[in-house]
Amino acid sequence: MKYLLVIALLFSLHPVAPIATDEAEITPEEVIYFTNQARLEKGLPRLVVDEQLSRAASAKAEDMMAAQYYGHGQWEKFIRESGYNYCQAGENLAMNYTEAGELVQAWMGSADHRNNLLKARYREIGVAVVRGRYKTIEDATFVVQMFGARCR
Repeated sequence: MKYLLVIALLFSLHPVAPIATDEAEITPEEVIYFTNQARLEKGLPRLVVDEQLSRAASAKAEDMMAAQYYGHGQWEKFIRESGYNYCQAGENLAMNYTEAGELVQAWMGSADHRNNLLKARYREIGVAVVRGRYKTIEDATFVVQMFGARCR
């Protein structure tokens, strides 16, 4: 019985990994989980989900899909329009990933994306996943990750 208590205690100390399904569809929660795992491995604190950054990420993803572009242009505008008052902010983008662990690993392999993921001053995060038609891709997936640190 005491072994079961120890095992239960160990599991309660670590965040539970996202549950895999037969249909691999990336979710914001999974992206945040793997982002925070990467930060914890480097001794950095977890990022807290922020509603305004989540709205900014959704607005950016929807705008890219609607206007049929893919790029970092004007990301600050989406954060400002969400009402998030930041002193530090950043954005990561991805397209057509189906597994969050694989996506975060790819971001960690890119200097600019890794710098965003591991920036010690960031405290909050918002992530959006939007699916739709993008140019000739019938079922494209955009992932937008917004980071921020509020002005104090």
